[in-house]
Amino acid sequence: MSDVDPLTVECPHCQEPPGNRCGTVNAYSRRPHKARQRLALAMAAHADPALDKWFRMRNPCLICGVKGMPQRHRMVDAIAGHLEAGEYPEEIADELAVPEDAVKAVAAWAKRWPGAWR
Repeated sequence: MSDVDPLTVECPHCQEPPGNRCGTVNAYSRRPHKARQRLALAMAAHADPALDKWFRMRNPCLICGVKGMPQRHRMVDAIAGHLEAGEYPEEIADELAVPEDAVKAVAAWAKRWPGAWR
C-alpha cells in the first residue's frame, strides 16, 4: 500500500508542480527527489479512511504548510511516535486525551504505511 506515485504532489525540493518530473538536481534521469517521494507517501497515508472514525479531516495544516495535508496528521504522527518509542496505548491515550481505540487504530495504520509519519 505504500507504493505511491510521487508525481501527484508538488516537489518540496525543486517546486515542480504535480505531474512534472523533478529537474534541478537529477536532470539526467529526471527521477523524483526523495523529498517528493516521502511527501507523496505521507499525503496518501494521512488520507487513509481508517483514520476518519477517530480523527476529523481538516485542511490545511497551518503548521507544516504542506498543501492538502490535513491537520489531523499532527495528532496521528504524535501517537505513532509514542508507539514506536514503546509506550503503552493506555498511557498514550491518557496523555493525549484520545480514546484507546484511536491509539490502536493509529498502530494498525502505521503498520500499513511504514515510514509515512516520520
